[in-house]
Amino acid sequence: MTRPKKPPVVSSASAQAKPGDETAWRGALGAGLLGLLTLYLLLPEKVYVFDGIMFASVIERGVTEWREELFNRRHLFFNPALLGLRDLLARLGATVPGYALIQRVNAVLGAAGALVFLEMLRTLRLPRWTAAAGALLLAGSFAYCARATEGQVYMTLALAQLSTLWAAVALAERPSALRALGLAAAFSAGCLFHAANVVMAAPCAVAVALAYRRRGPSVLMAAPAAVLLTTLPFAVVFKLSSWNDLLLFLGRATELQLSGPASAAGLVGSALSYHVMSPFARAQTVFQQLLELQLRGDRVGHIKRGELNLAAG
Repeated sequence: MTRPKKPPVVSSASAQAKPGDETAWRGALGAGLLGLLTLYLLLPEKVYVFDGIMFASVIERGVTEWREELFNRRHLFFNPALLGLRDLLARLGATVPGYALIQRVNAVLGAAGALVFLEMLRTLRLPRWTAAAGALLLAGSFAYCARATEGQVYMTLALAQLSTLWAAVALAERPSALRALGLAAAFSAGCLFHAANVVMAAPCAVAVALAYRRRGPSVLMAAPAAVLLTTLPFAVVFKLSSWNDLLLFLGRATELQLSGPASAAGLVGSALSYHVMSPFARAQTVFQQLLELQLRGDRVGHIKRGELNLAAG
């Protein structure tokens, strides 16, 4: 007669280790995020940038053309989102200058981006403390800190790209129709807040291809969903009545002047040209901005706080 096997003995110390580790992890994660947010909020960039001044002018309705500039073709939802947030805060009794609001939102987005990067590393099955170290290195890097404290739109772009990449990794690791739609939503939302997020179409396509091999055609819905979610708002806001008009518009929104079908073929590369403009084109843009400021009698350079309305014109 065989003896029944005894159940494995689990020591009380090991049984209590996991809950304790989880509590320590959550506490460290919360403290780390709060620390990053505090750091970004306490160290805002002291030099006002030209684009940030223009954004603030629209958000504060400080220029007569603010309605015309509300929807910018390169970052469609950025100005409306911050204008709505500022109005909401005003109704709650908190009046925040437009430029300061951009910086504070960037601080929150900076902390959020570090969390998204951490979760992406965890999706790749890295140990959580290793993932946390990687996220801390990103959040503490000079370029990332600069974006999280300035009055620009690029922290929004950084968060959009991190979120899109995380969604792509999640789809490739655990393919499903729902994750395919999540990838489409992340990619589209990023493009609507900054058109340069279109460069993430390449890793998205790779993720969909890998998911297709394991899950089949159900994940292919990500492509038409992303196209629809991205193009429809542009078509509605700017009253584009044909595909040719839409493709031309999107090509210009990412600084590549192509026409018709060529815009569709070059849409991914067009976003790259936004950040890789020729030195002449960059110099010409800066010269035009400086000339415009000079003609309006504004000062260029280190604009102190309190002079925003003067600089915004």
